[in-house]
Amino acid sequence: MDSGEFSMVTLQDLFTTSVKDPNISLREYVDGYEQVYKFLNLLGTLFGWVATDVQNKIDVLRKHMDGPNKEHYSNISGMIEYENSTGQIMWKKSSDGSGSRNLLILHRALEYVVAFLAKLDDIEEDEKCTNISRDAYETTLMKYHPWVVQKAAKLAMNLLPTKKGLILKVAPSGESDDVQRAYKEFPQAVESMRKAYDEIETLCQKHNLQSLNVQ
Repeated sequence: MDSGEFSMVTLQDLFTTSVKDPNISLREYVDGYEQVYKFLNLLGTLFGWVATDVQNKIDVLRKHMDGPNKEHYSNISGMIEYENSTGQIMWKKSSDGSGSRNLLILHRALEYVVAFLAKLDDIEEDEKCTNISRDAYETTLMKYHPWVVQKAAKLAMNLLPTKKGLILKVAPSGESDDVQRAYKEFPQAVESMRKAYDEIETLCQKHNLQSLNVQ
């Protein structure tokens, strides 16, 4: 795992690069998701449970990428086809160690992150991010979560900062140039994640991954 600080530019570059490969580069996608993990950690300790789960899924994918069958894990399309053909995706079970299932969980979480951050332009600087986060959650991830997780997630969102506070988390110097740069970079980062999400969703539909019972 990259131990550096969160960078929206790095996030954008990695997700953009991942989809230049028509089969979607797994390594660039996972590296991009490391930046998502760092961003989730910036949101506060109550989002730690989300970040920990994300990191666990990333670790599973990295293990496959560096494992004895790594030649099948250079891109996402190839990974899904390989795991499906070798019976590693347990369609009738709620969990397994396949890269495809762990990718699906990250994929669903990315939909929430994109929906949340895309709404930043809809609120004022001094307005809390709670409502846009909750709205994004209710239209994306919530349908996959049991009631107890839904309740915990919504409680955590009550402690989200204002829009300005969120910007200052990614531009902690507070200097005008850094803050303005962050405002400019957010939409670009969101668009790069949205593009990666859309491309992977096409693969998920092609291989019927969304039918997996994921816990």
